Amino acid sequence: MKRRVFLGALAATIMTPGSAFAVGPKASEAVAQAAVSAEANGKRLLLIFYASWCGYCDLLDMMLEDAACAPILDRHFVVYHLRALEKKPEMKAQQLDGADDVYSSLVADRIGLPYMAALDGKAVRVADSVMRSGDNFGFPVDAVELDNFQDMMRTAAPKMTIDEARTLRRTCIRIYRRS
Repeated sequence: MKRRVFLGALAATIMTPGSAFAVGPKASEAVAQAAVSAEANGKRLLLIFYASWCGYCDLLDMMLEDAACAPILDRHFVVYHLRALEKKPEMKAQQLDGADDVYSSLVADRIGLPYMAALDGKAVRVADSVMRSGDNFGFPVDAVELDNFQDMMRTAAPKMTIDEARTLRRTCIRIYRRS
């Protein structure tokens, strides 16, 4: 979890000199900076959109933090979580300004959460969790979703081995079966 960064309004808040209130960065600026930083470290940015109400988001986080998966992901990605699509005002207040717009700029329709996008150093999407069918696999659970997830990981991280991708896949299956 050392390289995982949560981009939320509270965590990304900055104080301006002489101001009595905090001003947070725009989500698009935060994502662009994160993509540049990831590329500088020879990695891709794995941008994960999540919300407090999303059960599959919790399952995805379990996979990301799994002892077998975390080192694989850390070799290939800098993982950023961006809170979006919150429904309750108190949760929406924790989103970075423009987070929903960044989400909408990456997907044609609101296809659900979690949504993953691998970005290059210019914050251009190179792979995402939308399958050829147009559905979002989010946290993959069936064979088609798992195949698409594995393909996404290998496209996003060309140096990822097939064994690494299979480890991620097997962990998703294990976590889902336990839930």
